[in-house]
Amino acid sequence: MVGDLIQTYERDTAACSISYTRSNGARMTLSYEEARRRLFRFSFDPYQCVERRWGASDAAELASCADGPNKQAWYAAEQNLRNQIDRTYGARMDFSLAELTTPGEGKGVAQAPDVDVRAYMERVRAARPGNSAGY
Repeated sequence: MVGDLIQTYERDTAACSISYTRSNGARMTLSYEEARRRLFRFSFDPYQCVERRWGASDAAELASCADGPNKQAWYAAEQNLRNQIDRTYGARMDFSLAELTTPGEGKGVAQAPDVDVRAYMERVRAARPGNSAGY
């Protein structure tokens, strides 16, 4: 059953993609798996370039992003906030860049949660007794 789930996951996720328009007008298409890998790099900050809002980290993709050093520093400092899946709507959010670069209450979490469903299914399959056939 786990093998069937993995096959279904692979087939269905291979059919999924999304595109966005980069700052230079070029179209960028992300597969489902690439979007999943970038999930916690997606920026919620409307002052970031669109490439950062879509979680770009590759130099070639970021080449069209016009964000200067200050915006790059903000993007890096906001990573812990992006890693946090639970939101407290009454939480303070008026941190300065200097305040956000040091860990502390209300500033997110250091590690993004694991959202790799396929890897989870592989671990389940590997843990099954007698799975010499891989199922």
